[in-house]
Amino acid sequence: MIKQIKSFLRPLKRKIIIIKANIIRFRNKQLNPDYFCTRNTKRCFSNTKSPNYNYEYFGENTPICCATHLYTILKDVTTVLEENDLEYFISFGTLLGAVRHGGLIPWDTDTDILITEKDKEMIFKVLKEKLSSKYLVNKDIDENIVGNILRVNLSDTNTLHIDLFTYIEEKDEIVFGYNRRFNKEDIFPLQKISFYDSDFFAPLDIKKQLETFYGKEYMKYAYKQWAYNKAKFEISDFSPAKINN
Repeated sequence: MIKQIKSFLRPLKRKIIIIKANIIRFRNKQLNPDYFCTRNTKRCFSNTKSPNYNYEYFGENTPICCATHLYTILKDVTTVLEENDLEYFISFGTLLGAVRHGGLIPWDTDTDILITEKDKEMIFKVLKEKLSSKYLVNKDIDENIVGNILRVNLSDTNTLHIDLFTYIEEKDEIVFGYNRRFNKEDIFPLQKISFYDSDFFAPLDIKKQLETFYGKEYMKYAYKQWAYNKAKFEISDFSPAKINN
């Protein structure tokens, strides 16, 4: 009975969210159409002062300000790692974005890289030392994944971020995420891949990793994870998320 009631109320709840969000968005577009989120504001999705309020829920692409911050955080973190000879490689949606769009997936909400578990404490220390004046560097633990997560937020107010997932080595395998296993030769030696105007380290067998996480048609179909309409659609525009250069 409870499940039936929840099922009945769910569409009504969505309609209420949409109506309220549209009122806020319309008002903000009239008052502040050139809004640009900063480290001192909330990210656009949760910011009731933004014309892009709740954009993920509507299935819209990531606003230029948010995408720009995501890319800048990714560049700053990977630059520090490379300058200190600390290994990483991009993965998950960030790798998919590099291959399919040449940058961020247009509707992506964060960036992801992999680091080795044995370097985790050193990387945490280095990032705190080099980036604490600009970002919020912290540890985030998810019991459902292998290893741990280091997370670098734009700030304690604006939660746009990069996740640094750790991987572990078990004999000839690299294990990360939700117990996903790859042979070492699937990952190493790492290669560089283009991402906007940068080059980031990526696994050797990119196709195998993307097919593992997104299926064999990752270049053709997609869905928007956080939208209320999660229907799969065929991709027609392969441009990356728009950013400020």
